[in-house]
Amino acid sequence: MRLLLLTHEFPPFRGGVGTYASELAQAAAELGHTVTVYAPQHAAFTPEQAQGACDYRVVRFPGDLYAARRFPRLLYTTLRALAIETFDCVHAVDATFSMALGLAHRVWRQSFLCTVHGSELLALPRSAHLRLLHLRDLYTRPVKVCVNSNYTKDLLLKTCPGIPPERVAVTTLGVSDWWFQRVPEAQRAALRQKLNLTVGHCIVSTVARVIERKGHLATIEALKRLPGHVRSHVVYVIAGRGDDDAYVDRVKAAAMQAGIQTRFARSLDRGEIRALLSISRVFCMPGVPVADSVEGFGLAYLEAAAQGLPSVASRLGGAAEAVAHQKSGIVVPPDDIEALTEAILSLIEDIERGGHMACTSVEHARAHSWRRVAQLTYSL
Repeated sequence: MRLLLLTHEFPPFRGGVGTYASELAQAAAELGHTVTVYAPQHAAFTPEQAQGACDYRVVRFPGDLYAARRFPRLLYTTLRALAIETFDCVHAVDATFSMALGLAHRVWRQSFLCTVHGSELLALPRSAHLRLLHLRDLYTRPVKVCVNSNYTKDLLLKTCPGIPPERVAVTTLGVSDWWFQRVPEAQRAALRQKLNLTVGHCIVSTVARVIERKGHLATIEALKRLPGHVRSHVVYVIAGRGDDDAYVDRVKAAAMQAGIQTRFARSLDRGEIRALLSISRVFCMPGVPVADSVEGFGLAYLEAAAQGLPSVASRLGGAAEAVAHQKSGIVVPPDDIEALTEAILSLIEDIERGGHMACTSVEHARAHSWRRVAQLTYSL
């Protein structure tokens, strides 16, 4: 089958949508499909960096992360892609290309499918952009809507009641074999040196964009409440870019005030992220309620699990589906700092439990492959 994937985010730019698009494209290619991806050039990268190595074709168009003023260019790119080639299946990987295909469908009767990740649904009822484009029925137009969790499916059907439920498929997300590979000790040692860590440190890590919904402030508050003999050995490593400088400053101030040893690692590469997960004791991304933003699933939990690292998450959004309670981590009520503290402490102090959960975490991660996601997505 000839597949076209349209996305506004793609490697080497690092983000959840970009990871989803690239991993899905690779898995589809491995299953024998002929895959073409249309993705932006991204201004921060040279053409050579943007090209990369893969088993599918990537066509770059001028642009970067989506902004409303760029929509005419996006629509042009969509129409051009449909005009110059014929595809058996066209896939809008994100909401922006779902809008473009929704409009294109009026003049170009190409059926298409789309993916909904979660947060875009929270803003949908108030979207002036969709009203202007007469696309309030946006998700009724695709022949299939793929979602990353049962939570996102329920939210979609509640927000867009006109969608026939049988058109919605829960495909979840996957984790590639690369994340399961053992990290050489030399790489671990290099990362410890880079972040000024020692073997004796007990590392609690969060790998995610430094934005409020990820729960960095809640994690710091929980770490502050740990018993002194435990807290003195804990180092909190925050890995990820910060899009909101004000929030980043709040996190830094909170860590300093709490007296928690903290390392901010904004520019770790993919290999260093894997090494960080391999030397951490707990992966903590509890999530907190934030307007117009939610964790539809949480790929980072699976990547941590692939390295045998148990997670602590909150029962918010789709995170409880990404983390199997008492198997790949502990799921706590949202905004319950006491429960969050107890969960972190139990994973640090109970060595036997942590060792058992390291094994069951890997089992949980292996149940989520990108090939399975591709099969579920393209079984039209």
